[in-house]
Amino acid sequence: MRNKVRLASATISTDFQPFKYNGKELDRSFGLDWYDYGARWMDGVGGRWSSMDPLCEKYYSVSPYVYCSGNPVMIVDPDGRHLEVSRYKNKFGVYEVVGGEADDDLNIYLDYGTENQTIIGRALTEYSFMYDNGKAVKGAIIDLYDVSGQLFLDKFMKKSPFIISYMLNAQGGEIYDFKEIGNIETTDEEITIYHNRGMSVNINGKKYLASARDVGNFVAGYMAGKSGLSWDIARLGFDALETKQNLSLKNLRFMHEELPTTKAQWKGFEIGHETPEGRTMREVIKSVGGIKSVHT
Repeated sequence: MRNKVRLASATISTDFQPFKYNGKELDRSFGLDWYDYGARWMDGVGGRWSSMDPLCEKYYSVSPYVYCSGNPVMIVDPDGRHLEVSRYKNKFGVYEVVGGEADDDLNIYLDYGTENQTIIGRALTEYSFMYDNGKAVKGAIIDLYDVSGQLFLDKFMKKSPFIISYMLNAQGGEIYDFKEIGNIETTDEEITIYHNRGMSVNINGKKYLASARDVGNFVAGYMAGKSGLSWDIARLGFDALETKQNLSLKNLRFMHEELPTTKAQWKGFEIGHETPEGRTMREVIKSVGGIKSVHT
């Protein structure tokens, strides 16, 4: 184990400071002069890794040996696996999603892995700003001062519609289809990025960064919980709607919503389930011998 304690010399020399480019240790063993990034070694002269990217299958368009996609000015790679960038166009409080994958770490990092690393907020779920496969929606913009999601949630939770009214107006750009509000994009990629625009929300006193897609799915779950449905029954309804929306002669199978959707729905369901209305509706359902409501 290397001794991390260093004493200053009477003659100043950078040779006594092994931590250099990106704050990584320069190992001069055998004359290779490689930087230790933890997951693998990087040759600073050629700007190449000594081994393949352990996550190369997720980035087919990038060489598994190239450093930072060939753009070390804007991108840093703190451990040989992740891509992160700086503030979006230097706008205060506005950030662009540039990398990451779904995991248990809900923190959203700026300048990850550098001495300037900061956490700009905590995601609503581990699949916020993620595709169905758990990869980040690169290009999605997070605006810390966008209050549209908060206003939508406050209004909805204060005066929720009847469940039938909600179901009829929660898709196709209707009033409860939050992700589509203001959308003028045309291509699939542009629409996905717009649906994943990020904003600050405060839910039951806890602050999160949520995508527009999260907000819409959260209220769907909240509506189900507040209506006294069990999670199993709510899931069956959500998946049935997903099946209906994608039904065609080429696709006749029953479909299930993906994790970016279900994770946000569950967040909303938990809260709606514990509202006074939710508890009352569960008792009503039980009293008339309806579907047993189980919070699973």
